[in-house]
Amino acid sequence: MRPWPNSSKTPWITGWTADLDGARIEDALTEAAINHFTAYPDAPAGHSPPVILHNAPWSRPFEMLTRLLGLPSAEEVDPSVVVSVVAPVLFGMMFGDVGQGFVLLLAGLYLRRQNPVFGVLISGGLMAMVFGVLFGSVFAREDIIPALWIHPLGHPITLLVASLGIGAAILITGLLLDMVQMHWQGLAAEWWRSRAGLLLAYAGLLVTAVFHWLGAAILVAGCVWFVAGATALQGRKAMPRILGEMLELIMQLAINTLSFARTGAFALAHAGLSVAVVELAKAAGDIGYWPMLVLGNGFVIALEGLVVSIQTTRLILFEFFIRFLRASGREFRPLRPPQDVNSGLTRKAQ
Repeated sequence: MRPWPNSSKTPWITGWTADLDGARIEDALTEAAINHFTAYPDAPAGHSPPVILHNAPWSRPFEMLTRLLGLPSAEEVDPSVVVSVVAPVLFGMMFGDVGQGFVLLLAGLYLRRQNPVFGVLISGGLMAMVFGVLFGSVFAREDIIPALWIHPLGHPITLLVASLGIGAAILITGLLLDMVQMHWQGLAAEWWRSRAGLLLAYAGLLVTAVFHWLGAAILVAGCVWFVAGATALQGRKAMPRILGEMLELIMQLAINTLSFARTGAFALAHAGLSVAVVELAKAAGDIGYWPMLVLGNGFVIALEGLVVSIQTTRLILFEFFIRFLRASGREFRPLRPPQDVNSGLTRKAQ
């Protein structure tokens, strides 16, 4: 290849790039017939490289939830893929209706043309339709299709227990993501010596609800594991603080788990509001039935859609992310290409 135009020198190109494999940069330099050398070394010790989130199109809209707290560093887990599953499930359970979910799906398909963020409505609408089938609800009516699982108002305890189970699964996922990123950071030994005990203690706390003595034994074993391991790492003088930290973490996990009961509570509120809409439509008589039903469903979609979205966001941010996400990363902001049309990068050497 020929050297840089009007120069016998070979440029050395290095730095951060959004071109993950460097192929586009190499193609551009080759097309410009520039003799070059590129290098992409690791970040210097003590420095964290800038971050660019790279997710599949179906999970990319959920990056906005991660960005509400900041960006994960290069040594942290990007939770966008997990959130793209967790958030629609929480939303769909609280907004379970086939017809209303279909409206949200159509709205998402249309609005994402203006802003890709609205793609979250597509996943949310689909899961609302799934739970609508489980609850037997279509445009607030429960007499069109049979419930594949339960009618929420007829089985409130079952619904609340299921919401707590979903919450526990989400929190365990958060603890496991913390394990993964500590392994990435070279802190695997620390996790196994202390934080693994927290996961065991939480498992014992959950088992206590069914098998009291067995769960209590597992809980105590996990607490001992955590305190003993952390004390070995930090010294005996730190034991009082470690005991307080252990107690705080277990209480946090218990409260976080109970917070997911609001998922079932909002599902019950949605079902109750749907019953009210149908009763008002019936009270309007034969002429007013369908207009009232349409207006009522529109009101439910607007009000409940907003409230349920807020609650889903809250559960993700304050119950799930706090288990692992530090958001210590900085976003990669590429430099603009030079505007000089006579530069070697913008025209081929003659």
